[in-house]
Amino acid sequence: MPPVGTAATRAWRGRIQPFPDGTEFAPVMAHLQSGDTVRVQSDGRLAHPPACRLQHTFFLPFSSAMTASHEVVLLSFDGLRHPRVYSITPEISRRAFPFHPHLRDDQGAIIDGKPLTALCTYLASDGALRRNEMELVHALDFTSMFLGKHLVWAATSLRTRISVLDGLRVLTSDPSVSRLLHRGQIFDGADAWFAAHYRRDAACKLLVDQVDEYLKRGYWDVLWPASWVGPVAPHFFTDLFRELRGDSECHCGSGEPYAKCHRPQDRGSLAARAS
Repeated sequence: MPPVGTAATRAWRGRIQPFPDGTEFAPVMAHLQSGDTVRVQSDGRLAHPPACRLQHTFFLPFSSAMTASHEVVLLSFDGLRHPRVYSITPEISRRAFPFHPHLRDDQGAIIDGKPLTALCTYLASDGALRRNEMELVHALDFTSMFLGKHLVWAATSLRTRISVLDGLRVLTSDPSVSRLLHRGQIFDGADAWFAAHYRRDAACKLLVDQVDEYLKRGYWDVLWPASWVGPVAPHFFTDLFRELRGDSECHCGSGEPYAKCHRPQDRGSLAARAS
């Protein structure tokens, strides 16, 4: 059954393990790093395209951490709205990774009693997903590639403590921190604007402003983000407003034209930022 409040009509739950062993880790990640294609097997495993005869190397060696298997939930919707994917175990959310570069903060859901954030596996407005009878398979293909990149990102993130002392922000290295340990609620998906589905009237605070608010309360132990593998699509509303035409598909995944969806909100946010 789809999670309550998501408006999804169908839900698929299963496990994806991009790298069951290390045999093709280096060539696959080298392809993703350069933006080239990779092969996604029917079980979600990432593989080197057989047509490529090159020998590839990657800056990070394969380790047991890369064998992680993720339990994911895929939601699909009637109409033109794009599918959503959530990683349940291990959890990938704003709560677990407050500075993750590729999460959809506007697509929160409560699954198994946990507030989760949708994975940003592709940009809806760039036409990457084929909208046909195979679209859910293609969405899972993008999810496999996302998880492979996430494993590298998490493995190379600098573990850092952010402390606040007398109003002064101090960064100190803390290698013992393996995941977020926070005091109080933060980015947990339960706030009204997280629960809103494609709201066009949402007056959301900028992430940096939210970070400052929580820093004033004490300190966090966080994973400071490393580089994301491969080319990155524009994410900020300033770039999207500049690059998307009014008749382009909206970046939010609603399937509607940008001009009739988020463009007015993005214009307002841009004006507010300039004032």
